[in-house]
This record gives sequence, C-alpha cells and structure tokens, in this order.
Amino acid sequence: MAEGMHEIKQLRRNNAAGRSLNNWITGARALALLSGAADSGILSMLRESGTPAHIAATIGIDRQVVNDLCLALEAHGIVQRDGEAYRLTPDYLLLTSREAARPLASVLRQAKVMIGTLQDIAPSEATYTGMAGEDILAMAEAAGISAVSAARHLPMQVLASALPEARARWVAGAHHLEVGCGIGNTLLGLAISFPKVTAVGIEIDGLTAAEAERRAGLLGVTDRVQVRRMDACDLQDEAVFDTIQWSQYFFPTPTRVAVLRATRRALKPDGYLFMPWIGSISDDTLPSRRSVLRLALLALRFRSVVVLPCLTDLIGDTPARRQDERRHGALLKLMFGRWGVPVRTIRELSTELESEGFRVLRVIRLMATEFNFARGLLLAQRDAL
Repeated sequence: MAEGMHEIKQLRRNNAAGRSLNNWITGARALALLSGAADSGILSMLRESGTPAHIAATIGIDRQVVNDLCLALEAHGIVQRDGEAYRLTPDYLLLTSREAARPLASVLRQAKVMIGTLQDIAPSEATYTGMAGEDILAMAEAAGISAVSAARHLPMQVLASALPEARARWVAGAHHLEVGCGIGNTLLGLAISFPKVTAVGIEIDGLTAAEAERRAGLLGVTDRVQVRRMDACDLQDEAVFDTIQWSQYFFPTPTRVAVLRATRRALKPDGYLFMPWIGSISDDTLPSRRSVLRLALLALRFRSVVVLPCLTDLIGDTPARRQDERRHGALLKLMFGRWGVPVRTIRELSTELESEGFRVLRVIRLMATEFNFARGLLLAQRDAL
C-alpha cells in the first residue's frame, strides 16, 4: 500500500512538472496542423463550404485523410461543420482574408523561419541580410499591420500620437525615409494617412523590395513613394529628409555605424530620427506605464482612437503579462542574436545614436501587441556637430 502511494505521488509530481511542456507540445502540434492545412491548399478551399469528398477530389489527397484533417480542424476551432460540409469559422475567414491585419499565410511563414532559427543553436556566421530571400520576405510580411488591410491607419495614429513633432511635419508635407522598409507596411501606411508626405524606402532584399513596390502600386501611391533596392550603407542623399525611421532591429552589428552615418547625413539639420526597440527582459514597468499613459493623453489631444488600446494596455498590465513579455524578449534576443543583430537596451541604443551625432529627445513605450516586435520608440534629432 505504502509503495503504491509513493508511486501515485511520483506520478503526480511528473504530471505537474511536465504540464508546461505538454502545453507547448500541444501548441506545436496545433501549429503543425494549421500549417499543413494551409500548405496543402485545404484551408483556402474551406473559405467556401465543402465536403471532404469534394476537397479530396479537387486536390488529389486521400478522402479519409481529408476527413480526419477536417475533424482535427473542427476540434481546434478552425472550421465548423454543417451536415457533411465544413467551412472556416468567422475568425479564420477574417485571418485568411485581405482585411486581415496580419494575413494567416504570412504569420505561418514567419513562424517557420523563427522556429527554424531557434532550433539551430550551432555556431554560425549567418546574418539577417544574408538569409535566403524567401525567409527575409517571410519575416517582413508579418512585421506590423498590413498596409493593404482595413486596419492600416491605426499604426499611423499610434505613431502620430507618440511623435507629435514628426506628425506636424507629416501634416505639412514632409519628405520621409525608412531605412529597412521591408514590404512597406509603415512606409505605405504613412503615405496613405498623410497625403502630403513623399517617402523613400530602402530595402536590401530584392524579393522584399519588389513586394513593397507591388503594394505601392496596389494602393496608388507610386507618385509619392519610391522604393530603392540597395544597401543602406551606400545611401548618398544629403540633408533632404525631414523625418527618418531606422528599423534598427534588422541591422547586423557590422553595418550599424555606416548606416547611422549615412542616415545622419541624409537628415535635415532640424530633422527627426525615430527607431523601434525590442522590450528588454528586465523592463521596469513603472516608466512603461507612465509612457503609455502619456501616449493615451496625446492620443486624446489628437482625438485618436489609440486612446482605447492604451487604456486597455494599462488595465491589462498584470504580473502574468509581464512574465509573457520577459519570455517574448528572451526569445527575440536569442533569435536576432543568431542573425548577428544585437538586441540592445534603451541606454545602449541611446549611446549608439549619440556617438554618431544624434541627440536623444525621448523614449516612448508602446502598447503590448502581437503585431510587431517593437515595444517602443526612441526619438532623436540630428545634433549640430
């Protein structure tokens, strides 16, 4: 009897110890299920109601496999059944539509790249800009809110509220540069939200730059937006831009000094540089709360709906979410480090800017979001050196 009780206690201890691990494994399986359904084309077909027999005949997969897959998708809340037919639930219809803030296919491609990076811990000389073009494009597609989605104006309202100095320039008709523009989510959103702005985006990867150009054409802003496929280190413009965004967390260490020098040269003497930063695993939450509250007050001043997510963020600032933030920051630090990109503290980033002739004006904490790596912005101005 005593021996049996000991075994039960040991079993309970094992169950408790493995609970988190089992949750991770369950999540990994669900992600694999969703990826498989998307890659096979079944998910696209399920935007319309269809039976497993019809789907199997259309894409050439065994009917029983499709039937089992649909049952698994239903169990995970991805599809719903009406008689013999299945269709995506309303949530997944949105995520697979053009209206999605981050299209599901882009999120899944980005997740594969990130998971592959985290799984490979062997020493490597690889850099972010040296990755395959398809992987760079996958990372860019799911970075931020899509400029072709219905939610494209919201990030610009956040930027405008957080950076009133830059907002005044944009309203008046600034010449803006984004260094590392990706597929143009921020660049194009800015051009759409501020019709007097002219903008230039620099992107080193050809596939990604081509996608940014395609979206500029789709949105009808090619007369005001130029995408340059080039290395930002080679930028030769002098004192022509009113505002510059440096998407610094995609730039490996060896390139950063040259990029900052080229960026400072391109900025007008009274121009503004801003850049996103990744949340530290040791963030002090009190300054963060104050910064988000300040952002809410600025949003209120500009009558922006951003005030609502700001207040929601403040209310939701719980120990559990802060623990999630630390996990998120630790994984991002590891992942970007594998690509030769430093995840630096705010103080380190400020020193980096000041050493290259910029004066840091303000640190802004943004709301916690799943749509971007950024947890805040650093605002600086060209110093009169």
